[in-house]
Amino acid sequence: MPRETLLDFFHDFAELDNEFLIYDDGFNARHYSYRGIASRARGFAAWLREQGIGRDEKIILYGENRPEWIIALWGCLLEGVIAVPLDYRSSAELVARINSIVDARAVLTGNEAGIYDAQAASSEPAKITKDQIAEIIFTSGATAEPKGVIITHGNILANIVPVEREVTKYLRYQRPFAPIRFLNLLPLSHMFGQAMATFIPPMLPGVVIFMRGFHPNEILRQIHTRRVSVLVSVPQILEILRTHLIQMFPELRQLKPSQGHWLRRWWRYRKVHRMFGWKFWSFIVGAAPLAADLEAFFSNLGFLVIQGYGLTETAPIVTLNHPFHARQGSVGKPIAGVKVKIAGDGEILVRGENVTSGYYQHPEETARVIDGDGWHRGVIGITAVKIAGVPTSRMNALTTSPRRPSASSRSSRARKPSGIGGRASSTMNGGSYTASFPIAGMRLAASRASAAPDDVPCR
Repeated sequence: MPRETLLDFFHDFAELDNEFLIYDDGFNARHYSYRGIASRARGFAAWLREQGIGRDEKIILYGENRPEWIIALWGCLLEGVIAVPLDYRSSAELVARINSIVDARAVLTGNEAGIYDAQAASSEPAKITKDQIAEIIFTSGATAEPKGVIITHGNILANIVPVEREVTKYLRYQRPFAPIRFLNLLPLSHMFGQAMATFIPPMLPGVVIFMRGFHPNEILRQIHTRRVSVLVSVPQILEILRTHLIQMFPELRQLKPSQGHWLRRWWRYRKVHRMFGWKFWSFIVGAAPLAADLEAFFSNLGFLVIQGYGLTETAPIVTLNHPFHARQGSVGKPIAGVKVKIAGDGEILVRGENVTSGYYQHPEETARVIDGDGWHRGVIGITAVKIAGVPTSRMNALTTSPRRPSASSRSSRARKPSGIGGRASSTMNGGSYTASFPIAGMRLAASRASAAPDDVPCR
């Protein structure tokens, strides 16, 4: 099926009655279908039109993981409005700095209200091409000037189309286990978190669950009671779960490596699997380095641990382990259309349609990081985890843990590698008023009004 823009993907799932999103705040759970989310996204797009917020203008999304976030993103994509996702934990100072860069027309912040069930407008959406900017995602910013990575429809499609082709090959095998449910604990301000909540589950179609908090008991309760198959998280969540499991089953402290068939491991540790529920089978890990011993722990228990490698600048996937051909200690093979090579100093170079065109209003930094042939550069220090298909003679084997570069190779363009998608650390500027808004689960603030730092709605 042709994919010229992300809107082609949207129209494919917009008429599905299957369940799509579940939001559990610890007290109540709200459920939404694909059709319902699409209808609300169209309604939000119509609201943007009514407010005069049009193509190439910016909207800051500053909230926790929730269905309203997904609705707002798709509403922006439908209208050609550029979304600027920000981590809701970001400081007010960083928020203000980023808003001064993008000059957003509005800021959307999360709260505890429900979704207003607005009727979708019937007017035609904006004409969008694959070169249309979809998002600007900011990296760094803690100690340096935050840089906005420009992500187009084409960049994201270059990531999800190869994944969709692979998923299609195996759809018939997932029918007995359908629907596949994902508990997504990665922030939606993160590109990989978005992919695993917004773009990949509809290929099945699957169900995405958002929850509040990271207590291991609550994570396990969600996985067990909602019959989750896949947990999407940062490595720290696996560390929390490992600690919890060892407290529950002290014999796991002496867990020994096992090379036997996974069914044998599954049976040996069936008490652990009973806690997760019989439908749970996989961890998908991104956004930070995954320690080898942590991967080995869950693999030895009979779970599948899938990791990859990527950057915000690559929208975000560079390499990814195939679920049915995963290799422990590897970040997988480059996805279709992506080329990877290793420079003499160990720097990873990436080229493909998924690579950003550059940084927002930073032409010098863009020229420093992306060369004339389209190779993205800037990640140094690969030492332990292998990328399948990349000759080891050209590298020290890839990992997401950096080595210290020599003085001769150290430069301002060298970045710390980060697991899939990198890290989006950004913020918003507060506003002086609230307004009637078709998504009651998020609040609008006028970002162009002058506001004191105390006006910024932070939690």
